[in-house]
Amino acid sequence: MKLYNYNFVLSAFFMLLSSLSLFAQEKSITGKVIDEEGIPIPSVTVSIKGTSTGTVTDFDGMYSILAKAQDTILFSFIGFESQEVLVGDRNIINITLAENTAELEEVVVVGYGTQKRSDVTGSVASVPEERLENLPVTDVTQAIQGTTAGLNITQGSSVPGSSGSIQVRGVNSINGSISPFIVLDGIPFTGTINDINVRDIKSIQVLKDASEVAIYGTRGSNGVILIQTKRGVDGAPQINYRTYTAFEEFANILTPQGPESYAQKYEDYFSQAFPDREQDRILENQSEIDNYNLGRTTKWFEEATQTGIIQEHNLSIRGGNDKVKYFVSGLYLDQEGVIKGYNYKKFTMRSNLDVQITDWLKMGLNAFFANNNFDGGRANLLNATVMSPYSVPLQDNGEYLIFPMAPELLYANPLLGLTTDRYERERTLSGNAFFEIKPQFLEGLSYRMNTSYTLNPYEYRNYEGRAANNNRGIRKHRR
Repeated sequence: MKLYNYNFVLSAFFMLLSSLSLFAQEKSITGKVIDEEGIPIPSVTVSIKGTSTGTVTDFDGMYSILAKAQDTILFSFIGFESQEVLVGDRNIINITLAENTAELEEVVVVGYGTQKRSDVTGSVASVPEERLENLPVTDVTQAIQGTTAGLNITQGSSVPGSSGSIQVRGVNSINGSISPFIVLDGIPFTGTINDINVRDIKSIQVLKDASEVAIYGTRGSNGVILIQTKRGVDGAPQINYRTYTAFEEFANILTPQGPESYAQKYEDYFSQAFPDREQDRILENQSEIDNYNLGRTTKWFEEATQTGIIQEHNLSIRGGNDKVKYFVSGLYLDQEGVIKGYNYKKFTMRSNLDVQITDWLKMGLNAFFANNNFDGGRANLLNATVMSPYSVPLQDNGEYLIFPMAPELLYANPLLGLTTDRYERERTLSGNAFFEIKPQFLEGLSYRMNTSYTLNPYEYRNYEGRAANNNRGIRKHRR
């Protein structure tokens, strides 16, 4: 009888383990998404809640996604109420989405006026405000990447402070510009989009259809990005301070050859190239042999790289009353890249003032300043990958060797760039004022007059001398 009880317990235990294994196993979930009239809905976002895994429905409203039994699938689409469904033991999940009448009545900014979202659902896509508020990102393109269908953002460089390429609806021209038209607070923005402080943004809307051409002319042919910044509110002053620190590392590293494998490579090469000769040199170059005998080696990849550190500080103040509202913010960003010398510092300030002069006359002032600092010499990661581990970066007096593998191989020291006095600054200064008139005798009619000024100075200076492998000591200057 006791043996039977033990067997029963063991059987239950193994059944539990089997259940847990099935519970954690991924499976393919398919289904169809329709509206209340039974019509398939394309481009519905289907995602696993709490993860970055997701897909969209096709033209027939069909989807397929990998999920576990304990996962919750989220279905969302503009103009419809979102649904959450627990997977459980189902492999097919069909969904009927109901219209969100409140969202369809929402007013969105289009051009120089507003419309109901229900009238422009196909042409306007909004970036969630919560994403802009909470994501630990350093620029606007990172914040909006992957949020909107038809909005493609390509990061051409991982250099700190570099701006990504933005396209709406793909490439629309061969020779002309393919960048979308950016409108900031109703004014065409001529600066760099990454100059704008992400924490200052209230909303971002992307116009993707042909309607923007009717509003903005040919400037809107590549799409339009409308950015609305935060403004003052009624009540006592609200002070908000945000800060964060982040660390960056290489996601994937190709490990260079170590000293032992490097020496073995030369031995293998010599035995194959000269099978009838006895190897009389441990390494090919005399400088390498000297360092080998002295036991000196260098991990060049580690010498040229570091742990990247990002620090951001953001302070804003806003308040006002029924007559005057104000908003002031400041941002300081300090980013050290994973390659030595690739540093970036950004300082921005933004302020706006709204004054209700009379019941029919309103005035506003906006000012914006951004300073981008790219100063400092830079290491050469490409050269670091070809240097022999039996070479050293420094001379006995502490100065950099120009050619660590001289005289046979003249590969320049990848750290030479750190010696240059490099100065690079890019600034943006803009301001605008507006007057808005709403005649009391004509309801719904308003007239707005804007005036603006933008200045984008750029300055670059660099001096290269003998220490940087430049015998002529060229000074480069551009402004």
